[in-house]
Amino acid sequence: MQTVWMGAGLPGIAGGSGADNLDGLTPQSATVVLSDIPSAVLRVTLPTGARQVWLWTTTERVWYALDATPGPIPPPVQGGVLPASTFVVGAILMPGQWQALAMDSTQVHDLYLVSEAMSPTVFLTAWCESL
Repeated sequence: MQTVWMGAGLPGIAGGSGADNLDGLTPQSATVVLSDIPSAVLRVTLPTGARQVWLWTTTERVWYALDATPGPIPPPVQGGVLPASTFVVGAILMPGQWQALAMDSTQVHDLYLVSEAMSPTVFLTAWCESL
């Protein structure tokens, strides 16, 4: 049975978000739609005082990075030995999985998002120190 708790029925936050350390933080949320041009980068300036940001998408993979442009998104590779050059800047937000990022709240941060898909939607919640 669904309850009124905001996390009921949703999968857990990946990577040990510190969700138990949100006391005194105020959530500020936004829904963003990336460009209908695949691989176009979207820059989102996070609210002042943000200590964490949670990301969620429902249908498409989205690459993201904090304070850096992710990518370029490389093609899939296979082989017995993959060189270090296989890796590019950014992490991958998988559909249906929360991802959390922690950051220094004394600075303003930009979150960069990019996808190979057309117009994917990303839900963002920044957990901010009270002003």
